[in-house]
Amino acid sequence: MLEINEKGKKYDAVVVSRTLHSRLLRLVVSHLEKNSQAATIYLISSHAAQQKNPFAGKKNLVILDEDSLIPSVSLQSLMDYFAKRGVKTDRVGWYYQQFLKMGMAVRPGIKDYYLIWDADTIMLSPMCFFDQGGKVIMCKQKEHHPPYFETYQRLLNQSRAADFSFIAEHMMITTQVMKQLIEHIRPGSLKTGDWVWRILEVIPDQHLEGAGFSEYETYGNFIHSHFPNMVKYRQAMSLRHAAHLFGIFPSPYDLYRLSRKYQYASFEEWNVGNPFRVGLEKLISLVLYPFIRWQSGIRKTP
Repeated sequence: MLEINEKGKKYDAVVVSRTLHSRLLRLVVSHLEKNSQAATIYLISSHAAQQKNPFAGKKNLVILDEDSLIPSVSLQSLMDYFAKRGVKTDRVGWYYQQFLKMGMAVRPGIKDYYLIWDADTIMLSPMCFFDQGGKVIMCKQKEHHPPYFETYQRLLNQSRAADFSFIAEHMMITTQVMKQLIEHIRPGSLKTGDWVWRILEVIPDQHLEGAGFSEYETYGNFIHSHFPNMVKYRQAMSLRHAAHLFGIFPSPYDLYRLSRKYQYASFEEWNVGNPFRVGLEKLISLVLYPFIRWQSGIRKTP
């Protein structure tokens, strides 16, 4: 068993994005810089996306090539694996970003804790990820997708440990616990990347084409089962479907309006609402802004 180090609560943040050039990603990064205490923000992306780096000069930000992170694992090797299995490759990138977040636990220099943060989610206000006793705070959610737990059962030979979901668009990872999880998935594979292939092996074809694995549910249930005294839980103050109201390019007024009620919000591209509704909500944000600021006793611009 690996030793768990609970001393020191400095952490890094990890964001995986296929592109570095979206307006939304710039908002995600700037709000992490503003509202988190991350020592370093790691952006994991493709080599091609890094050719024109819009984040050049940021001292606390490091960009990593996705294909150099996990030994023997790359986007192309995953594409080849899916093709060999005879299943559609549409979801390869979706699986890959999960493995990359897990694989950061093995990267030299990563802190004892690292925050995985979805690339379409904006931290609207400062968030605390540890309680006064040093326990990691994790969020409860209500999602329930049975194939995730079937995969968990096959990988670890145990049933899910929690009666709630861990899919909260972010998660504070204890690095040594993630390493132990990887060792449980395939012993001796921390340095080889073989744990990735083990995960894929246990997912049936019909689920591999869709959603057969969740890093959030797998890690969450693992730590809940094996290290229950290291974590505590809270309800997530979040809005999952913010794109339905504001599109994927929220204005400063939209974000300020959301921050009055939520700690973070997700702007998923597939969930963009009717253009008329989006335009109306943006207008409402603009009109309400002075009143909301006046109520708060603050008169600065967003």
